Amino acid sequence: MMNLIHSVPRLRQIGSIAGCVCLLAFAGTLLAADDNPFAPDIPGAPETVDEEEATAGLDEQIEITVNSGIRSRTRTDHFTTVTVKNISDEEIGGPLGLVIDAAGLEELQVGEFDGKLSSGEPYVELLAEGGTLRGGASLRPKRVEFTSDDAIPLALRRGFAPEFRVVRLTDENQAGGVADNEGDATIPGKSYSQADMDRVMEIQERWAVPLMTENDGVYGTAIAEDDQGNLVMRVFTERGGIIRELPGEIEGIPLQQKIIGERFRVGPVPRGPIYVDGKPVEGAGNPPADDPDDSHPGTLEPIPDPGPTDADDAETVDPNVTDTPIVPVGDPTIRFDRPVPIGVSSVNAEALFLNCGPDPNDIPCTTGTFGCRCIDPMGNPFGLSNLHVWGTIHVDLPGPTGVFFGLPGTVITQPGLADNFCIIDLVNDRIGVLADFEPIFTADSDAGPFPVNIMDAAIMLPDDDAIGTSTLEDGYGSPQRDVARPRIGMEVRKYGRTTINTVGQITSLNVAVVLAYGDCDSEGFGLLIKQIEIENTTPFGHPFGQGGDSGSLIVQHDPGGPDDAKPVCLLFAGGPAGTVDATIANPIGPILTRFNLQIDDGSGAPSNAGISGTSGGVLAPLDPPSVQR
Repeated sequence: MMNLIHSVPRLRQIGSIAGCVCLLAFAGTLLAADDNPFAPDIPGAPETVDEEEATAGLDEQIEITVNSGIRSRTRTDHFTTVTVKNISDEEIGGPLGLVIDAAGLEELQVGEFDGKLSSGEPYVELLAEGGTLRGGASLRPKRVEFTSDDAIPLALRRGFAPEFRVVRLTDENQAGGVADNEGDATIPGKSYSQADMDRVMEIQERWAVPLMTENDGVYGTAIAEDDQGNLVMRVFTERGGIIRELPGEIEGIPLQQKIIGERFRVGPVPRGPIYVDGKPVEGAGNPPADDPDDSHPGTLEPIPDPGPTDADDAETVDPNVTDTPIVPVGDPTIRFDRPVPIGVSSVNAEALFLNCGPDPNDIPCTTGTFGCRCIDPMGNPFGLSNLHVWGTIHVDLPGPTGVFFGLPGTVITQPGLADNFCIIDLVNDRIGVLADFEPIFTADSDAGPFPVNIMDAAIMLPDDDAIGTSTLEDGYGSPQRDVARPRIGMEVRKYGRTTINTVGQITSLNVAVVLAYGDCDSEGFGLLIKQIEIENTTPFGHPFGQGGDSGSLIVQHDPGGPDDAKPVCLLFAGGPAGTVDATIANPIGPILTRFNLQIDDGSGAPSNAGISGTSGGVLAPLDPPSVQR
């Protein structure tokens, strides 16, 4: 019989560098220019398939792992994730489908699906025709949708036991079209359907790595819209002329250029200004020790006006510089009384003792942002930020690759060291310790080949009553628990250490980009896929996010509406030196799934509806993804 494994993600407790490096066998498979880092997920599966032919030969080759229990986006909209692995030594060709024989609870019905077997069981497509699943490899986790008439209580959720199997979908029995679901319906406010989006994404995914590795100055690709609202493939480039060196369209999808000048760069930043109403001012930093009330902002010092650098070139003056102090409602760079708000300065204070080269003075006195508070299914609290904020250790591995990771148990402080005059106080400034993280695998060259990553995330086990659930009062407050699905054009908002309270708009999805990861004197180039791009929409002269905002939770901006403050993504990168209005973020759904957490909306207890759903991204591959050629 086909192997079926049920497993629930647990925190990985890793006590040493050696323990972390043991995880790095994943990095053994790198992607060259002719490889596709995305497992296929293409609509258009058949409606009916002969079951006897479909199941032949797969029972002993396939292992199915149910990665989690039943999870919920709303009280009546649920899902689980399933990973399919080829446990044989032989390659398995597509098309393959995952059949749902039983929903796992009487209260559940199967939601969206791609087709049905001739015997009536619904299935979702796993691998398209022409795709291959190599021996020992896994496909990316697949989401299976369910619905219910009412909310599913926690007591019933514990009995969730779905039945799945994998079948081969043969060409001879394809009836054409997809099942009667929402895939062909036009997305509200758009001229295209989700099926159209999936088709364009599949083309973009196939060409992402070749475009970056075979064309100098192409730094990434994404799905965006043109001025008429039509889907296009966005190409991030070093300079304007590169678009003329590329074809005007690929497989019928027009190319659109966005110039970013140099690669996006990732890493916590040294002390710098904060931006109030778009104007850079010096943050208060840590107030003097004798300050009777150190929980409020100190006096903000303006950055001096440098004046024109040349009498004939007055345009070189920064128009955002002010000579008048601007005092915001909150200054996220100071030390706050516990519990600290979300969206404020924070960093791993012990990172400076690790991997900083032979010079003892070469320490990473940096800072980032504490993103939000989360809870596990038992109600235990955790903090969330980026790995490069709360981890930041780079190790070179054998071969042309390396890894960024962290040491569980190292101390997280608030504020970050760069906002605390590089003073290390592991007792009074401590808010918790690093608990878990997702490693970032890097290449030693920006020409590849590249390991695949989908998130830059780490979680903290907080001290008692150390962290809160709400921003400062000039922010959006507490985020909702339910996650929003990102759409191009969606208005979003964030609260972070550097640019504080900004409003923006999602301008592209499915971003695949190679970024420079820097840590002291080490550097690697990480490929991240399935990301989200955001641009500023407030009338300020700076991007939506800048250095120091890394780790900020980004939520939907729907003032007065039911979707306001729904989590969307986690900020981790941006345009070079804050000069390009292009902020890159991880979809929040895969992060919550990876750590088995939900957003804490201030209630402090897990909801009966279970863990919040994904935001339209995909989950990290448990093994190097199969390649579709």
